[in-house]
Amino acid sequence: MAFSPHCPLCILDHDTLIWQDDRLRVVRVDDPRHPGYLRVVWRRHAAEMTDLDALGRLHLMRAVFQVERLQRSLLRPDKINLASLGNQVPHLHWHLIPRWRSDPCFPDAIWAPPRHDPARAADWADFSAALAPRVEQLHRILATHGPAAETPTPARPIPATPAPETPSTRHAITLSCPLPLPHPAHRPPPWRAA
Repeated sequence: MAFSPHCPLCILDHDTLIWQDDRLRVVRVDDPRHPGYLRVVWRRHAAEMTDLDALGRLHLMRAVFQVERLQRSLLRPDKINLASLGNQVPHLHWHLIPRWRSDPCFPDAIWAPPRHDPARAADWADFSAALAPRVEQLHRILATHGPAAETPTPARPIPATPAPETPSTRHAITLSCPLPLPHPAHRPPPWRAA
């Protein structure tokens, strides 16, 4: 099905649109608790990844990964949550949600109740305000160059807010940007490894 008049994602919202091509669009999600939150939405009404042909799936996932790369480079989150649910709106789309250890719901899903007391909520609001220029830069880069844009390097670090200490984060080691593993086809066979 190409279009469903009852589907909110089939209808183009020009206020949230950042970039589009003939098969998908990148839109911002205006959620002040989660700065930098974006969606990649397949334009044609389809519910599942397997409703797309192989080239469509490749095009969609390439866009998702390229948007994630830009979010990581510009916003420097502790984690990016990628989700394709579609339970409430059965139209193929991916959520790309930058997460920080100090965000109101971390480490739970963004749909969970906030964990912060009022003082921590104020710290998060300050952090979000400091992050706003980087979010705008991300939107401008995507609008101008699309998901395949070159990755700029941020000029200065974002002021950090202290993360809540929980049993799961007390002894955690955080790598800001781990090195990618080589593709299995590029690794030497085990009998040739040095």
